Amino acid sequence: PYPPDTAFCAVVGGFWGRDHGNADGIPPDNNLRATYGAYPVGGNVDTGDGGGVADGDGLNGAGITPILMSWQVDFLRAEAALTLGTGEDAEALVLSGAAKSIEYVTSFDGSTSSDASDYLNAVQNRYSSESEKLQVVAEQLWASSFQSAVEVYNQYRRTGFPNDLQPHLQLGGAGPFPRSLFYVPNTANLNLSIDQKPDLNQSVFWADPSIPLN
Repeated sequence: PYPPDTAFCAVVGGFWGRDHGNADGIPPDNNLRATYGAYPVGGNVDTGDGGGVADGDGLNGAGITPILMSWQVDFLRAEAALTLGTGEDAEALVLSGAAKSIEYVTSFDGSTSSDASDYLNAVQNRYSSESEKLQVVAEQLWASSFQSAVEVYNQYRRTGFPNDLQPHLQLGGAGPFPRSLFYVPNTANLNLSIDQKPDLNQSVFWADPSIPLN
């Protein structure tokens, strides 16, 4: 978890990128922009040196648009095992999902991760705590869903996990977390069976409105 005064996008030697809740327009960062790495858009491999990149570096844009990946399905099945009692092995599904994500992402540039086994061991150790199970599932879905936010958003609305996200910087001024979105004007205006929502705090039918969301 991040305290409110901690930068969300921090690197050694300074701050990089937009912090959570920064609604400023372009360009507060002048002529510098944070860019994507090899996954999923086919950019340059992020080696952590903070160096600049140019058009065509790395994989020259040979990436993908992730929609619903195999490891996301594993994490969703793990959630269902914990919350609905489907009978599947949630721990095995969490580890399977994390391993699939690591293997696929590193395959983009042919690299291997010597830290993968340590990471999976750490996930397994945390999962062994009864109170951490759903938190671990949600964190792994979140971490593996870069550029594919729909399933993360839905899971957060369903479960309230992960529950240690960085607080919004505009403390008290950000308003309630959007539990759903407004109907598009054509739908609300032309369908007489639909009333436009009064605000974004209206829960969808499959989510528990009593679950606190930040």
